[in-house]
Amino acid sequence: GLSAYARYEFRSFAQPDTIAGRGEYMRRYNEGDFSVGGLLEKAQGDNLTFRAGIETCLLGANLGDFSLDGEMELKYPIWGHDARIGAFADMSAKNSPFFYANMHSTYAWWDRDFRKEFRTHFGGYIDLEMTRTRLQLDVENVAGYVYLKNDGGAYVNMDGVTQPSYSITAAQYDGSIQILSATLQQNFKLGPLHWDNHVTYQLSGNRKIIPLPDLNVFSDLYFKFVYYRRLNMEIGANALYFTRYAAPGYCPAVGAFHLQNDGCIQNVGGYPLLSGYVNCSLRGVRFYVMYYHFNDGLMTNRDSFIAPGYPANPGMLKFGLSWTFYD
Repeated sequence: GLSAYARYEFRSFAQPDTIAGRGEYMRRYNEGDFSVGGLLEKAQGDNLTFRAGIETCLLGANLGDFSLDGEMELKYPIWGHDARIGAFADMSAKNSPFFYANMHSTYAWWDRDFRKEFRTHFGGYIDLEMTRTRLQLDVENVAGYVYLKNDGGAYVNMDGVTQPSYSITAAQYDGSIQILSATLQQNFKLGPLHWDNHVTYQLSGNRKIIPLPDLNVFSDLYFKFVYYRRLNMEIGANALYFTRYAAPGYCPAVGAFHLQNDGCIQNVGGYPLLSGYVNCSLRGVRFYVMYYHFNDGLMTNRDSFIAPGYPANPGMLKFGLSWTFYD
C-alpha cells in the first residue's frame, strides 16, 4: 500500500509574563505547523513485510522538522515453528517542545532558543517461536540533546543530611551522545508453569547527561490453568529490579524530571520490588487481586527509591474488576 497525507496542527499556550502588555498578567502564544508525509508498506504475506514512512514540516513554527522511519521483517519456518528476523531504523530532526524552551512560573523562569535535536536510531532482532526467545539490539545517536538540569547548590539540614536546593533550567548539549542497548526476552513453559523474563543491558556514552541503569530485569513466575473448565486463572509473582544509578530527580514546580545537581548526587536502585497476584477471567468478567511490594519490611528499605526523594509505595493490597456487558 502507498498513501500520502497533509496535516495542520494548531497550538495555543499561555503563561505569566512581565511584558504581557495591555495590563494582562498572562501572555498568550499561538503557533501552527503544516506538514506532509507518506507511507509505503507491505503488511501481508507469508515471508517478507515492511513499511517506510516520511513526514516533514513545510510551514510553521517547526519549519524544517522531519522524521524518517522504516522497518522490515522476514519470517521463516524452522521445524514447524516461525522464526522472525527484523531490522528497523529511524531518523528525525525536531525543535524542542514549547515549554522546554520557554517556562515562566514562580519557581522556574527561562527562555531559550535551541537548535534542532537530531536523532538516529537503528537496530535489529531475532524472534524464535520454538524456544520462546527474542534478542534485540538498539543503537542510537543523539545530537543537540535538550534536557532539564538543576543549577542549585546543596545545603545541610538540621539532621546533618546534605539536601539539594532547586534552580531548574533547560540546557542543550553541544555534542553527540551514543546509547547502546541489548534486550533478551526469554520465556519458559512446563505444563501449567510459566516463567517470563525480560532483561535489558544498556550503555550511555555520557552518563552525566543521559544517566541509565546498566541492567533492567523483569521476571514473572506464574501458574496458568483452567479451573472447572470455565475459570481461567493465573497465580504467581513478579519482580522488578534495576542497578544503582544517578537517576533524574523530579521537580513538582515544573512537573518534569531533571538532572541532579553536582553538589548532591543521590543514587537509586539495587532493590528488588516483588509483588504477588491472582488473575481470573470467566466469560466476560475479568478480575485480579494483587499484593504490591510484599517484600516491604523484609529487607533494608533504604534503597527502595524509584527516583531521588521518592520511595516506592509501601506494601498494599490491590484489586480490580472488568465486566463486559454484551447486547
